[in-house]
Amino acid sequence: MVKWIFFTSFSALVAIAIYLFFYLGGYKPVQIEEVLYPQIQLIYSIHNGPYHKIDPGLKEIEAWAQRNDLSCQRTFGEFLDDPAKVDEGRLRSHIGCLVDKEVSPLPDGYKYRKISSQWVVKAQFQGAPSIGPLKVYPKAKQYIAEKRLKSSQPPIEIYQTLADGTFQTEYLFPFDKETENPVMRESSTY
Repeated sequence: MVKWIFFTSFSALVAIAIYLFFYLGGYKPVQIEEVLYPQIQLIYSIHNGPYHKIDPGLKEIEAWAQRNDLSCQRTFGEFLDDPAKVDEGRLRSHIGCLVDKEVSPLPDGYKYRKISSQWVVKAQFQGAPSIGPLKVYPKAKQYIAEKRLKSSQPPIEIYQTLADGTFQTEYLFPFDKETENPVMRESSTY
């Protein structure tokens, strides 16, 4: 009897793990390349706390944008602290919408910022953003280390829901083009 309970429980856990792997897109590749990313304009608020809890703030900004007839096709998170070095409750991030023009006035707590065109390591992934820290970040960090690039700013994740309902996330890791090592550049799939 105990064997059957153990076997059933183990089988259920394996089935759930396989389901989540496919549902979240764990099998999908990560495309990595170095690009000169175009200028972006952001409307954002500051989020303090765990990075995996930014969704309510993003939904709030999306709702505000919709009420004000602003396109918010792509949302973003800019993660200012390394979660391996900072307590979860003290993590800081900027969350909001990419917009195509400056918006003024903004409600209290919202800010506008323009980021000039810059060189980035861009990792593109069409799975759920929630598995990005496990699937995308290690591969991007490996690429950055192999190419001996020096990060110049915190990473930015740009989220978009495609027409077919799937997610696409661009993970941008800005780097200093002047200090790069002249190792051969190429696009990679990990």
